[in-house]
Amino acid sequence: MNTRVTPNSGNRTQLGIRAKYIPGAGEVEVHYSDSLFKDIPETLLSLKPGEKQEIQVAGLGTIGVEGEYLDHIPPLVYHPQETLDPNPKEFRIAAPVLVRDNEVIANAGGGSSIDTGSPDATPMLFVPSEGRYLLSAVPFEGSVQGNVHLGQIAFSLEGHDCLLLTSMPITVSEHVWVKHEPDFKASEHMVRQSETRDDQPMFLVRSLRKLQQERIEH
Repeated sequence: MNTRVTPNSGNRTQLGIRAKYIPGAGEVEVHYSDSLFKDIPETLLSLKPGEKQEIQVAGLGTIGVEGEYLDHIPPLVYHPQETLDPNPKEFRIAAPVLVRDNEVIANAGGGSSIDTGSPDATPMLFVPSEGRYLLSAVPFEGSVQGNVHLGQIAFSLEGHDCLLLTSMPITVSEHVWVKHEPDFKASEHMVRQSETRDDQPMFLVRSLRKLQQERIEH
C-alpha cells in the first residue's frame, strides 16, 4: 500500500491510496518502490477520526480504512497503543545505541522495529565499519549469552564489554544470545540495495531464519 495525505478540509483528512495485492508476498522476494504502483489508480478518501471507509483491491476484495489523530508521537509509531511492557512473545528495539568499552560505536537515532510472534525473533544492528550484531531470543551457532535489564542488554564479545541501550524494554526474557559478524555489509545483503548505505547504521527485527538468508527484506 502507498498512501499520501492531501490538503485537509475541516476535521476531515483527504487520503490518496494505491494498493496492490501480491499473492505469496511473505514467501517470495518483492522489491518495494513507487514503480510497483505505477499502473494502480489512486483512490481518494475523505476521512474523519473514527470513521471507517472501504476500498477495493484487485485480487483481494474489500478492505477497511480508518484512522485517528494523536496528540503526540508514540514510542512505536506503527503501534500507538503499545505499552512499555513487552508482551511474552514480543522482541523490539527502539532508538538503539551500542556502547563498547564505555565508547559509543553506534547511535541509530529514532525509529523502532518489532516482532510479535517469531519464536526466534532477532534484532539486527548494522554498524558502519563494524559489521552487524544479531541478538536472538534463542541460542544459535557462534553466539554468546547476554543479560537483559529493561532497555539494556549487557554482553561480552571478542574481549570487549558491550551494552545495547534502547528507549524502552526490549523483551521479557532475562537472557538473549549475541553474535558479531564483522564482515557483514548491508549493501550486499538487503533486498532494496538502492536504499541501503554502508556508511550509516541501520536496525530491524526479523526472525533469525530471515536474517540469515542471503537477501533480507527491510
